[in-house]
Amino acid sequence: MATIEAVQGFVKPCGTKFCLNGKPYFFGGTNFWNLHALNDDRGVTGSKAFIKNELETQAKKGVNVIRIFSHSDGRAGWRERHLQPRLGVFDEEALKLLDYTVATAGENGIRLIMCLGNYEPFTGGMQQYVDWVLGQGKDKELFYTNAKVKEAYKAWVKMLVTRKNTVNGRLYKDDPSILAFQALNEPHTRDMYEKSKGLVPGKMVLDWLTEMVAFIRGLGVQQMISSGEEGYKADGDVSAPHNNWINGGYKGVDFRGNIQKSGVDYTQIHAYPDNWGFTPDNYKSWYGPNFIKDRANIAFSYNKPIIVEEYGLALGREGWKGVSRDSVMDYVNKWAQDSGYAGSLIWEVKAGNKQHSQGYVFSYGEDGTNAVTRQYTWAKEKNGGSASGGGGSTTGGGGGGGGSQSEECTDIPPNNTYTCVQQAGWGKCKESWMRGFCLKSCNRCTTGGGGGGGGGGGTCTDVSPDKRYTCQQQGKWGKCSGSWMKGYCQKTCGRC
Repeated sequence: MATIEAVQGFVKPCGTKFCLNGKPYFFGGTNFWNLHALNDDRGVTGSKAFIKNELETQAKKGVNVIRIFSHSDGRAGWRERHLQPRLGVFDEEALKLLDYTVATAGENGIRLIMCLGNYEPFTGGMQQYVDWVLGQGKDKELFYTNAKVKEAYKAWVKMLVTRKNTVNGRLYKDDPSILAFQALNEPHTRDMYEKSKGLVPGKMVLDWLTEMVAFIRGLGVQQMISSGEEGYKADGDVSAPHNNWINGGYKGVDFRGNIQKSGVDYTQIHAYPDNWGFTPDNYKSWYGPNFIKDRANIAFSYNKPIIVEEYGLALGREGWKGVSRDSVMDYVNKWAQDSGYAGSLIWEVKAGNKQHSQGYVFSYGEDGTNAVTRQYTWAKEKNGGSASGGGGSTTGGGGGGGGSQSEECTDIPPNNTYTCVQQAGWGKCKESWMRGFCLKSCNRCTTGGGGGGGGGGGTCTDVSPDKRYTCQQQGKWGKCSGSWMKGYCQKTCGRC
């Protein structure tokens, strides 16, 4: 069994893919929405032993990403502790469990997608914020538009994103154990909400998302930011004989507009053909080409990565009895892989021994295990044999004489359409989305002769890993020592 290594470096978008330490990064994993709150099979609340065992076991299975709901808002009656039991009141003991989860995940080579809020009410979410600020009986959609409600949400986000982890001492916004912060789980409106009021479908969510992405980014996060949306369109084809609500603005979400205008780093879909009214027969002909591949084409047209963030099959659902999870999951994964997705997260597989005969949740050994294991293997192979991905430096060292070239310097293009030689010939090396790609063709592998005057002929670059900040700022902040800075800011960091 391969050694599990702690995470190093931040995963970044590189065109239509992700990169880690200059190399493409893919993943397979699971959702475990309340892992940190803990609700284990014995009914124990707040057990670090459970969290540790779950993460260690998932890592050994091959998981490299887990998505959690890093929020819970005032829902009295749950047995879990709530992170925000009352507006503006944060439960420090519950937050310490979240700290422990983040730190332990990173130690086991697992990165977390941390969802900061929820459309659905089972974690409090949008309706709880509206009730807190405006009183009960108001539309939950006021979460998107009311200034006071938005400020309440921002206060929660700022507290969490800038929090210092009590276990590893890192600020959340500086911790590579966190793959991404997510604005909301499944942002949308109630059915036909905007259309019934003569409003433009999708604009409400888009405006809110644009504001919140800018706010989160303004807190100085080094991680990626995503929307958490499901893949609904406001401008899609509604001529199909079924399921036109996915495309016609029915849910108040503009998939294309969110990718193009909101500032997210990547996008995602949630894929539940059984829950969306398909039958075991008609999903096979429509769902892959018209949803999975179609959404990838849109994302790629704006040069953004895409993942399957939730998917699965609820065993026992009427009309789907006798259909295996493995078959549906294999179908989704095959379409996603062939369409260029960067990874997928099942909803949800757990490492515990509890058997789940119904619903979307299962344990290893039950139906679904084969498909999810195949996805882990696919990601590991795409990452060069490492579940955690990444690898070492993509540039040569400093040195005083002639330039040197790393054995790990790659020439991987951002997509399969054009070669690195073509990209370089067209002057694309200077584009921000080319960072981490085509290192050889873009002459980023060698460093020029340093103080000794000469040799080598390479180009010493001063490209920042994040276009929001200059290399001078990165150096001032002491970031040159970070493993994720290898290959970047060579001049400022004295590697020339």
